[in-house]
Parts: sequence; structure tokens; C-alpha cells
Amino acid sequence: MATIALKLDERNVPDLIQFASNIHTKMTANSTIFTAPPVTMADLLSAIEELGSAQQATIGGGTSATMVRNEKLATVRMLLLSLAGYVTSICKGDANIIDLAGMPIKTRGPRRYDTLDVPQNLRVFVLRRGVIGLKWTKVHNAKAYAIEFCPDPLSEADWKSGMCNSGCNGWVPDLTPGKRYWFRIRALGSQGLTSDWTEPICLMAM
Repeated sequence: MATIALKLDERNVPDLIQFASNIHTKMTANSTIFTAPPVTMADLLSAIEELGSAQQATIGGGTSATMVRNEKLATVRMLLLSLAGYVTSICKGDANIIDLAGMPIKTRGPRRYDTLDVPQNLRVFVLRRGVIGLKWTKVHNAKAYAIEFCPDPLSEADWKSGMCNSGCNGWVPDLTPGKRYWFRIRALGSQGLTSDWTEPICLMAM
């Protein structure tokens, strides 16, 4: 059974930009196979372009430019992890489908784990006006975490992707003060492995 091996930790920024661009090209060309990715190809392309611009700005840009670049880098990496999880879920170990997504296949060696625990102790709180903060407990073997939010009333079709973060905290900006929202997270592991979503929690933005 074929599995995905993105090897994101081994890719420098220019290599990652080219790698992500190839995935965007192939998944777009094979949209009849990849019909419902958790990340739209438009959003992926936008994130890649923003990373490219931020990388260029680091040339003589100082510490602040590097921090911005690192944020854009983390976003692209998390989008790729989310897409890898999606491809894994639909390919059923078929190497041909993985190849159609432009993703590399692990060639040897067993994966050290096959499941990820659901994040525990999720807390949501008002961080500042229009921004909700989230914290949770670290999951063993998790590489990162994905956040989703949904305006009240809760509807499975209305979940929207928030930020992805390698730490055990995050935030959702640009919310409407006085409106209630639902929040949930899941852990992301290597080779596209993901945990189940947490139970959603509701809070009013202020």
C-alpha cells in the first residue's frame, strides 16, 4: 500500500515553493479526481505567491521580513499537510492517485505510528475585538494542528478553514463582534495522517 511522504522538513523555501506549485498544477489538472479538497486551489496558489513575495522581501529586509516569511512558510506547509490528508483518504493506497496529486510516495520503512489522538482540553476565548483565541494540549506525534470555524447556527456545510499552527495555540481573526461562532481543531501528522476533529465549542466574538 502506497503512502505519501511530503518530507517538508527537508525542503528549503525555494524548493517548497516549487514543490507546492507542482501539487497545485497537478491537482488542478486532475480536479475530476480531487473533487472536494479541504483547501481550494485558489487559496493554495495565493499562499504560494505570498510566500514567494515574502521570501523575496527577506533580501535585506531584516528580522521583521524574516518573521513574515516564516509565517507564510508555515501556512503553505500546513495547507500541504491538509491536502496530503485528503489525498490519503481518497487514494486508498493507490500510488497512481498519489502521483496524480503531485505528491511523492514513501519508498521504504514502516511508519512509526498509524493513528493520532484527538486534541484534548480545547479552550476558546476572546483574544481581542473580532479575534478568538484557542489553546489545547499537545498531541504525541502531531506535526501541526488545523483550526476550523463555523458561524452559528452550526452546519457541517459552513465550516471554514482557519489557520494551521505547529504550536498548541492559535486564533481566528476578522470575526463579527456580537456574532456566535463554533470552533474545532484536529491534529496533523506525517504522511497526511490526521486525527478526528474535536467536539465543537461555541463562543461569541466581541
